[in-house]
Amino acid sequence: MDATWTNAYTPTMDDGPEISEVVLSFVPASEAIDELAAAANFWWKIDAHKRIHFRDRKTYEAPWPLTPSDIREETLRMESSNPEYRNVQFIRGFRARTDEQEDRFRGNGEIQSFPLAYAVAKPPTVEVSIGGGAATQQTIGIRGIDEDRDWYYRLGEKDITQERTEDALTADDRLIVTYIGEYPSVTMQEDTDKIADRFGMEGFGTGRVETAATVADLESVDAAQTYARQKIEKWGEINTVVEYETFREGLEAGMIQMVTIPQYGIDGEEFLIEKVAITERNGMPRFSVRAIRGPVHGSWTKYFQRYFARRPMRAIRIGAGAEDILVLPISISKDWTEEERPNIFTLKTPTPPEMSWGDNFGTAETWNDYGTDRWVEADETEYLLPAALEPHIYPQFALDQRIRFCSLMHADVEVYRKKLTQAIGMHTDEIETVTYIDATEFTGPVDEIAWIGGLRATPAEGTGVEIDRQEYAATKTEIEAWQIERTDRRW
Repeated sequence: MDATWTNAYTPTMDDGPEISEVVLSFVPASEAIDELAAAANFWWKIDAHKRIHFRDRKTYEAPWPLTPSDIREETLRMESSNPEYRNVQFIRGFRARTDEQEDRFRGNGEIQSFPLAYAVAKPPTVEVSIGGGAATQQTIGIRGIDEDRDWYYRLGEKDITQERTEDALTADDRLIVTYIGEYPSVTMQEDTDKIADRFGMEGFGTGRVETAATVADLESVDAAQTYARQKIEKWGEINTVVEYETFREGLEAGMIQMVTIPQYGIDGEEFLIEKVAITERNGMPRFSVRAIRGPVHGSWTKYFQRYFARRPMRAIRIGAGAEDILVLPISISKDWTEEERPNIFTLKTPTPPEMSWGDNFGTAETWNDYGTDRWVEADETEYLLPAALEPHIYPQFALDQRIRFCSLMHADVEVYRKKLTQAIGMHTDEIETVTYIDATEFTGPVDEIAWIGGLRATPAEGTGVEIDRQEYAATKTEIEAWQIERTDRRW
C-alpha cells in the first residue's frame, strides 16, 4: 500500500469493549457508527483529510485548560439538560432463545398437527415410537418448501405437522420433538446508585427514570442486557453544556478539555469539545466553542427528529393482536443460607466412596430405586444415609436437577406448571432461570409462585420437591405473557 495514502487515510481507532452482538442491515454508515460509538462511549469524526477518528472520549486531550481568563467577555453561556436521561432501561421487541426443549405427544388416530410449547428457532429433531416400540428418527423439512418428508416445520411457528399421505399416529404411538425455541422477551437493567442520586436531588418520588426501547434484531437476553447497560451508561448523566468564544487556538472537536468556571461551580472537570467554529473580525480569528459534560445528545430538535424517525407511524387499534401481547417481566431472587432445608446448594455424596450401597445397607437397590424421599443428611458426616437411620429427612439434588419447573399457586393449590425455559449456571453458586408462560397457556388468579426440583420432578402437578415459594398476587389475563426470572445465590 502506498505510504502517502496510508498516512493520510488510515483510521485512528482506540480499542473498546467487546460487544456481544452487532446486526447492521441496510442502514447508513453514519447511523451504524453512531450506534457503535454509543455502545462503547466513544466519539467519532471525519477530519479535513477524510480520515475517520473513532476514539475513547478520554484519549484526546485539549492543549490548554479553560479558565475564565480564556473566555471572551459576555460570551459564556451554560445550560443543564439531557432529554434522554434514564437510570432504568427496558428492552423489548426481541425474541430470546430457549434451552433445548423436548415436547412429547400422543396421537389419537386423526390429528396430524401438534402444537409445540415455543416457536421454532432452529431446525428440530423428530422421533416417533410406534406401538410402544423404540423411537426412530424421522425426516423433516420446511413446510411449504420441502416435499416427501415425514414431518414439516417453519421457523418462527409453533406447529409441527405430519405428511398428509402418512397414517396419523394412534393413542399407542408417541411423537418426540427436540428443538430450540424462541419467545418474545423483555429485559430490564437499572443503576441503583443513579436512582439514589436522583432521589436525593428531587427529595420525593422514587428516583427512578424509566425508558423503554424496542430493539427487534437482538437474539439473546445477554445481548439485550448488554444493550440496556450501555444505554444507562451513556444517558445516565445530566448534561452540562458550556458555550464560549476565545481567541486562543488549538482546539478541535473531540478533544477533552479541563474546565474551571467558579461562578458555575465547575472546578477542574472534563468536558468533551463538541464543536469549534472559526470566524474572523478585524483580521483576528475568533473561536466559538461548544463543550459538554455527560452524554452527547445534540439539540432538542435533533432528539425529536431521531425519536420520530425511529418510530414509524402505525394505525390505531383497539384490543390486542398476536404481536401486541404484553410481556410482563417478574423478577425474584433468593440468597440461600446454609441452614435451609431442602437446600439446592448442599452437596453431599450418597455413601462413602470406598464403599458400595450394598456394603453399607445390605441391599442391591440403587440410589434411584431407593427414592430421594427417603434420603437424609447425617448430622455428623458428609454422607447421606437412609431415613431409617436418621429422623431428619432432607432430599438431595443432582446439579442439573436443582430447579426444573416453575409452578403457579392459588389458595395453596398448584394450578399450572411449566418446565424452565432457560437455565444458566446450574452447576455454579449462582443460578439464573427464566420461565416464559405465554398468553394462552394459563389464565386466572395466582397468589404464589413456586419452584420444583429433584429427580422425580415431572410436568405432572405434585411431583418433585418444592424448593421455594414466593408471594405474588395477580390475575393473569389472555393478553399478557409472564416472563418469570429468578436468581438463586449460594451463601
